[in-house]
Amino acid sequence: CPGAMEPSSSSGSSGYVVAQAPRVIDVRKLLQDGDFDSLVEAGLLVAGTDGSEAALLLRRACELRPEHENACVHRFLAQHEKDKKLQIHHAERQAHLVPNDPHSWLLLGNTLDNNGELEVALEAYKKGIQNSPGEYTNVVSACRMLQRLEREDEALRLAEEAVARGCLMHRWQRPSHLIFGLKAQAWWDVSTWRAARVLESNFKMIQEEILGLFHGGALLKHGVADTENLTAKGSWTELNLIFNAVTQAKNADLCPKTVELIEREIPEAASMIRGATKVSVLKPGTVVRPHNGPSNARMRMHLGIRVPQGAFIRVGEPEEEGN
Repeated sequence: CPGAMEPSSSSGSSGYVVAQAPRVIDVRKLLQDGDFDSLVEAGLLVAGTDGSEAALLLRRACELRPEHENACVHRFLAQHEKDKKLQIHHAERQAHLVPNDPHSWLLLGNTLDNNGELEVALEAYKKGIQNSPGEYTNVVSACRMLQRLEREDEALRLAEEAVARGCLMHRWQRPSHLIFGLKAQAWWDVSTWRAARVLESNFKMIQEEILGLFHGGALLKHGVADTENLTAKGSWTELNLIFNAVTQAKNADLCPKTVELIEREIPEAASMIRGATKVSVLKPGTVVRPHNGPSNARMRMHLGIRVPQGAFIRVGEPEEEGN
């Protein structure tokens, strides 16, 4: 009960601790009064709990003082405005107000990307690299954008320059979440991994359950097609069973034995906050573009359920191929 007086005692003595009453924000009064500083203070205060009210307050502040220089306000509105032009406007303003903050250019690039402005987004990422050459997020985003623009050679050069500066560890390792100090290696020998032994020793059960799902049509029906434009040719469908440490209940119900096995025997996979357990279906002739997972803090293991002759996966340099 905020504001109440609570009795307390220590070493036989007694006394009272007074808790401060919670601050009450009258949004309607603030909007009517039209005081810029009060609107900004209140808007940023409630931003973490009520995005819609925060947007109302900060939008009103911008109306009162369009040329203000509060980068936090522009950053918030760039992420919460529904109008595309306003999103870009606020992202541009905050990037120019704090040009040495690499995440300002990252936000601008991502906002432009989300609105289809790919070339301009690329320039924003490059500006972030120029202003903060030792930070990796704009490098990763610029490389991703160059790949989408089918300028892979330029992406590789940019990544090689980043490796030389020490902000990437390998030219082909470009995740959005990068932990430095972890070994960068294309292929790993999993023969000693307990997780590999669990999967291999239960292979028949896993294969029967998943092929049953596939032949019955449920796998393709409930799976999701490639959402990242990574399929250069053919068709790639995925069914997430566990994603970012959360079991996907409806999908898990389709192959309960496999999910139960992972949760019981490989809890480090089931609880991996940047990991996933999924079933992938690639139709014959499918070609997937070079890409990165979201983090180098995890190991990706593939268990081939049914793999035709000639299918392969390439990781790292062109000669580092597996089948």
